[in-house]
Amino acid sequence: MFKLFILFFATIVTVQALAADLIITCDVTAIEKDGAKSTYKKRYEIDLEPHYFKIFVDKGTGFRQIGDGFPHSINEVRITLISDGTTNEYYERKTNKYYYINNTTGFEENGSCTKDNKKADLLSLQPDLTVS
Repeated sequence: MFKLFILFFATIVTVQALAADLIITCDVTAIEKDGAKSTYKKRYEIDLEPHYFKIFVDKGTGFRQIGDGFPHSINEVRITLISDGTTNEYYERKTNKYYYINNTTGFEENGSCTKDNKKADLLSLQPDLTVS
């Protein structure tokens, strides 16, 4: 019985440790340099401590992971995933809008997002967590 309790407790702790602090799902419109448009969904699972995110895309066959990384900065207004002089990718926390711009290729994405977890509402006052 004791071994069963330990196994159950370990399972709960593991599941809680794997849960992201913020999960957002966005209805995205992609715009190619030539003006061609396509639509799909993107999901971001963002951990604030440690600072880490995973990206998933669904183009009609279900979500699959396409990338991960360390966010550039996080504050109460914006989560900047990438800002490297060529590419900017960010989520506006107050308006629930998503933007991706690649200045080299001319490719852009934008969309409206929804928060998929209640924990996200508790994180609205996080301090600035800029990566140097």
